[in-house]
Amino acid sequence: MTNEPTIRYELLTSAGLRTVAGDHVAIPNDAGATFGIHTESHLHDGHPEKCIVTHLISGIRIGHGATRTAALANATSNLERNRKRLRIMLDQAITSRYELQHAVQRLQQNHHDILGGAAA
Repeated sequence: MTNEPTIRYELLTSAGLRTVAGDHVAIPNDAGATFGIHTESHLHDGHPEKCIVTHLISGIRIGHGATRTAALANATSNLERNRKRLRIMLDQAITSRYELQHAVQRLQQNHHDILGGAAA
C-alpha cells in the first residue's frame, strides 16, 4: 500500500518556487514553525536528498536525507543547532519568498504591458 501525499506546498529553489506534494510533519521548535516532507521522485532510492523537509510558510529547505527518518533527523538537528536564531532566520526566509513572488508578478505585468495583452 502506498501512502498518498496529504498536502501541497511550495519549495523555494534557486529557480523559483516549485509546488510539491507531501505530508505535514511535527518538529518541536520555539518559533512555532510548521513543516512538510516530500520525496523527490526523480532521484533514486538511497540518494542523500531523496526526502526533503521544508518550512511551510517560507518554502525554505530545513533538512534532507536518503530516507524519511534521516531527513527528519537532519531537520531536527538543523533546527536545534540554529535554535537561538531560528525565528530571525525564518522571518528572513519569509521576506525573501515575498520579494521573489513580488518580482515575478512585476515581470508578468511588464510582459503583459509590453505585449499589450497579446498571448506570449
